[in-house]
Amino acid sequence: MKQQLRVAIITPGSHPIPDPNSTSVEEDVYKISTILQHDIDFTIFGRKIKKHPFHERIGELTFIRSPYINPRSYITEIIKELQNTETDIIQVENRPRYIKHLRESFPSRQLWLFLHSTLFINRNHISKEELLDCINSTDKIIVNSQYLKDYVVKYTCCQEEKVVVIHLGADTAQFKPKWDPGIKQQTEQFRKSLGIQNKKVVLYVGRLRKIKGVHHLLNAFPAVAKEVPDAVLFIVGSAFYGVNKQTKYVQELHHAAQCIKNSVHFIPHVPHNEIQKWFQIADILAVPSKAEPFGKVVVEAMATGIPVVGTNAGGIPEIIEHHKTGILLNHESIEKDLSNAVIDLLSNPTKAHTISQNAVRHVYENFTWEHSADRMLRLYQTISQP
Repeated sequence: MKQQLRVAIITPGSHPIPDPNSTSVEEDVYKISTILQHDIDFTIFGRKIKKHPFHERIGELTFIRSPYINPRSYITEIIKELQNTETDIIQVENRPRYIKHLRESFPSRQLWLFLHSTLFINRNHISKEELLDCINSTDKIIVNSQYLKDYVVKYTCCQEEKVVVIHLGADTAQFKPKWDPGIKQQTEQFRKSLGIQNKKVVLYVGRLRKIKGVHHLLNAFPAVAKEVPDAVLFIVGSAFYGVNKQTKYVQELHHAAQCIKNSVHFIPHVPHNEIQKWFQIADILAVPSKAEPFGKVVVEAMATGIPVVGTNAGGIPEIIEHHKTGILLNHESIEKDLSNAVIDLLSNPTKAHTISQNAVRHVYENFTWEHSADRMLRLYQTISQP
């Protein structure tokens, strides 16, 4: 019997895995590894918190957890564990700096880096010289969009062949079309509890950071409220994962909402395993980001049957086909175009429903976690086993 490929995945350590308060990085790892657990022998390294044991077996997945004091202490503990763990591939999630320490300890092992964003390759987190050293020490770089691949290749001058695109997916068991009979009843009850039975809901879900463009949405919404008086805006999220801290930008958002305060509702961070109920009450999802490496929130909303109005930036145009599966906007005129697009969809339910149906079909055909896992499996299988 052929031995399974052995893959060690090192999560960043900033958040536990699996856990309701995981970030999207840990969620992505858990989704793909769970689907592939019978094909690949995974050992997943993560942060130790009080409620999780140091070693745990969930299904066919092995979890090894280490305390997180700082990045260096965390990766040092993991290296000690790896010295007693047989692996064919060591895969680092979104922390290129870990590569340097791993290469020093394991000069001949396959080292892969899965980048989920540009955040940890910019100069605020790592010098260009150190980054290039880490990139040159990797055998494979995985990214979640063509946009991110182009960025990495241009910024680091690495070979294009070294960088592979694996689009992320939506959990279609969690994000079901909102017109499903069972979902429809739940949605009506949730709308009633919020007092918005007859309202048209525009939704934003995500981090409250300037690059996400939430201020543009707030600036655009008065025009929407004027044309569609029964429209309300829900802004779901916080500045940091799982922490509802009032940053200066968050305070500015609340101040900007004062002129339309009866139409705007701020909802603190919602765990990912509960976020679907917010999608299900929405008529439109707005994604006004200046740059979005992929846009998982886009595919999750599309799977739920919500028309998405997003910027033609980052990885979003790799998901949305303009006027067919969503609406794409130029960032240069974002506020005017955003209000016009939202008004148009709220005023034309037939058009909105057609886009919704196309969006659901597009996700089921291209952007489920099964699609992501299949692409990942084929990439793993390019490694010849001993």
